[in-house]
Amino acid sequence: MKSLIPADVTSLPTGTVTFLMTDIEGSTRLWEERPRAMALALARHDELAKQTFELYEGQIIKARGEGDSLFVAFTTASSAIAGAIAFGAALQNEEWPDGISLRVRQAIHTGEAINSAGDYYGPTINRCARLRAAGHGGQILLSGATKSVVAARLPGEVSLRFLGTHRLKDLQDAEEIWQVVADVTAPDFPPLRTWTEAPNNLPKALTSFIGRAKALADVAALLAKHSIVTLTGTGGAGKTRLSIECARLALTDMPDGVWLVELADISDPDQIPRAIQAALNLPAAASTGGILGVVEAIRDQRLLIVLDNCEHVLHACANVAEAILQGAPNVKILATSREATGAHGEAVLRIPSLAIPDEKTLDPTELAMNEAVALFLDRATAQAPNFTLTQENSKAVIQICRNLDGIPLALELAAARIRALQPQELANRLEDRFRLLTGAKGGRSRHQTLHATIEWSYRLLTDLERDLFAQLSVFTGGWSLALAERVCGGDIDEFDVLDLLTALIDKSLVSFEASAEGRYSYPESIRAFSRDQLAMRTEDQTAVRERHVSAMATFCMEKVMMQRTADEPIAVEQLVREGANILAAFNQSRTMGDPNRTAQLALGLSASRRRRGYQRNAVPPVDEALFLGEGVLDPLLKAKLLCERAGLALDLLSSVQAGPMAREAADLAHAHGDTATLIRAENLLGQVALEELDYATTRAHYQESLRLSELGDSWIEAARLRNNLGILERRDPNGDKDLAAQHYEAALAIQRSKHDLRGEAETLNSYGVLEYSRANYPRAAEHYLASGLLESKLEHRFGVAKTLSNYGEAWLDAGEAEKAVRPLATAEQFFIQIQSPYRDFTSGLLGKAVAMLGWTPAETEDFRAECAAVDLEVAVTLDYLQSPSKTKGAQ
Repeated sequence: MKSLIPADVTSLPTGTVTFLMTDIEGSTRLWEERPRAMALALARHDELAKQTFELYEGQIIKARGEGDSLFVAFTTASSAIAGAIAFGAALQNEEWPDGISLRVRQAIHTGEAINSAGDYYGPTINRCARLRAAGHGGQILLSGATKSVVAARLPGEVSLRFLGTHRLKDLQDAEEIWQVVADVTAPDFPPLRTWTEAPNNLPKALTSFIGRAKALADVAALLAKHSIVTLTGTGGAGKTRLSIECARLALTDMPDGVWLVELADISDPDQIPRAIQAALNLPAAASTGGILGVVEAIRDQRLLIVLDNCEHVLHACANVAEAILQGAPNVKILATSREATGAHGEAVLRIPSLAIPDEKTLDPTELAMNEAVALFLDRATAQAPNFTLTQENSKAVIQICRNLDGIPLALELAAARIRALQPQELANRLEDRFRLLTGAKGGRSRHQTLHATIEWSYRLLTDLERDLFAQLSVFTGGWSLALAERVCGGDIDEFDVLDLLTALIDKSLVSFEASAEGRYSYPESIRAFSRDQLAMRTEDQTAVRERHVSAMATFCMEKVMMQRTADEPIAVEQLVREGANILAAFNQSRTMGDPNRTAQLALGLSASRRRRGYQRNAVPPVDEALFLGEGVLDPLLKAKLLCERAGLALDLLSSVQAGPMAREAADLAHAHGDTATLIRAENLLGQVALEELDYATTRAHYQESLRLSELGDSWIEAARLRNNLGILERRDPNGDKDLAAQHYEAALAIQRSKHDLRGEAETLNSYGVLEYSRANYPRAAEHYLASGLLESKLEHRFGVAKTLSNYGEAWLDAGEAEKAVRPLATAEQFFIQIQSPYRDFTSGLLGKAVAMLGWTPAETEDFRAECAAVDLEVAVTLDYLQSPSKTKGAQ
């Protein structure tokens, strides 16, 4: 069809060349709708291109794409620009057949290129193609490289408009992009189609991704054709790792995000919608109506959901997937499971083992290119850095990889033994242990192979190591040494646990993370094997689960008692770390009929969630513990639960609900001599009275709480109460603001001397509110910022959001909307994430700020999206808060 004649190979420009690439926008649709007219139009398009580009000494190399794109080489950048402008004018002035209007986008880039057999190759060509893909019909784009060589030699009345620095798909370095502006070009075009990383929650890869090139391509091809693709295979085959890598590659095609939903710890199928809601950061209301609520929230979005580990909730996952795909047509689902989910329209891809080496391939360089060998070497050198593949050990390494069928988990388990065994010795042991499987006729069962790999390590254990190995499966999300010593019993002495754990680590059955405390965990497949071992020991299983509940309840109370002390941040961090274990124990305790243990675990759950700013999520366990303990709960525990629930109610702006609970807690604490709980209850009653504007009652409760604190030498609590007294003096119309400042100074002196970061953050925020009430806005902002920095160290999302909202309000009332808009938008996003009722107030302030700045709704939404990406630590830094309010406004 083409009338173009390829350039003479011998005459192609060499060295630094300027390339022009063109493409007809919407040509596929035109071919479908008007094929005859399109054929005529394309022939005329080619004639105009040949005439125009030859006039400007451009050489058409050959057609690209589906017959409607061109690739032209020029010796100078100025001639390329002139040619592009002339070609655009010719296209615009042409009378096209049957009403067709060809809109051609053009891109120009200058650089070195490889010339071979009448064509060009290399990064320069790739960048020009990606630049063309970013444009729109009628638009001429210029790279930064071309602009730098042509700026002083622009033809005629031509000018350049800077469109910003953008990422181009598949290219690492960002590109400056300029638009050629001439009389024949349209003055405005839609935003460039450049690549930006979609929002996601994919974990950071801690080890290299080895091989799987074909599997990656196969998954991408299936996702292009099907709405749901399920990766099946045995545990340890690498389904999760492959799915995450596939999801990472899909980021460029999913503007609304790529989201990993981990289902391994989901035992109740009804919790799947909630897990999806949490992973996608959807509003809490999205999961209250089950999966239909989730579907409604993502109905018009284009995103990828990865449902990982579906096998234990298979039917529920199928139902969820079908509901999502029926209600949200632009959503894709990638699932991993040991078997297909059975969802309608599901495409299933079984993940094979890694390619194993040929027995005859002994050359180390060639052998290292094999997938299974590459993975084994990567993991082996991580354990033993001096290990290398040599001519001497190549045969043994081949034997290891072949005997283990190239299964990733099996290879990693074997590689870990290189620090204690020579390759040939390791190969011999594997051959001996796998005699039955390797001697079988026909195909091997990968499930049996993986099970045998784990079982082999298990059979090498002593009886005590096996006992510990099975009992550790009761933990969810890992464990500490202290917890292992509390939970694992029977024939195991507490003092032997560390030695036994070390043995399990050496035998690659337990992983150790050298954090501040030290953290142990199982790979999921090994944990599943361990659970099976525990299930075979009926009496042991009952006893170890009871010990787990008891240990986690005790752990919770230890950390809860550290609240409202200088060690509170440490306690909260430990509670958060053990969140999965506490939740598992809480669920188990409900079936054991022990309301006191349930209450202790609820207090731990609430403390960890509340101090991270997730007050709404903290309410359900406390409410359930109060319900289950009705009439039988220990009165001291009930008082603590009531205080916790009253505090949550106040956080959620419900003083009416908080009052009766705080009063009952105070009565119980007083009757049973629990001074610490009574102090908190009196404090809560004061806060309730303050919200009701009953200042006399507030003062009475605060003074009583302060008296009890000082009587018991609880200086941390006393300092926080002085903060509350300062708040009272500020809010009381008859209060003394100078006295309020004295209270704050006294509180800060104690908190800083006792290193009470939690209390200091609260007092600084209150001090800022006092200065704000005095119209001393810069001083107020200073206090808010100092408070926010402490809150970020404590990872307290609610605290950071609160201080940022106050910080923005101070500058807004000072008439400086430019300084107010970023903290307010960031605070709003944090409040949205934690579902706080304070969101509406902050959104109102933000609305005032953008109105003062004259922003359009679109500009405001773009800015909100930018602020949603910031993390806690960055959010309260001056560099962030003082950066330009929006990119467009800064240009």
